[in-house]
Amino acid sequence: MLKQDHVNIIVHGHEPLLSEMIVVASRQPEMQEYAKTKGAKGIVLAGMCCTANEILVRHGLPIAGNYLQQELAIITGAVDAMVVDVQCIMENIANVAMCYHTKIITTNPRAMMASGETVHIEFDEHHALEDAKKIVKVAIENFPNRKAMCSFPRRRR
Repeated sequence: MLKQDHVNIIVHGHEPLLSEMIVVASRQPEMQEYAKTKGAKGIVLAGMCCTANEILVRHGLPIAGNYLQQELAIITGAVDAMVVDVQCIMENIANVAMCYHTKIITTNPRAMMASGETVHIEFDEHHALEDAKKIVKVAIENFPNRKAMCSFPRRRR
């Protein structure tokens, strides 16, 4: 479900309003156009853990994996951002993400991480769509880093 030529965002956790607003933000024409300015053909949004079930049921969006597969999703090298909220988050994903281009975006003070390089965008239900747009923009802005990282030299014959 991850696509090489699309911005790939994984929402992970337990806050349904957060994932709902990220779905809305990622589908807006302005976000789709912004992704194209960075060289992507569009935006893929997938869920992990309980959030995966939320967006699957409500929107038919794909599941990227379960609780045990957090790090595996990141090491594909195809995830531009993983958005985490309040629980079921392994702190080590921040360290794993440093080895790839993935941005870990924490959205709740309870899930802030001391390890790795994370981005914190506090999610406030009073400004839900604005916060979701900020999150999607971080992922879009990170897409060119994946393209550069994943360009492997051709094999010699």
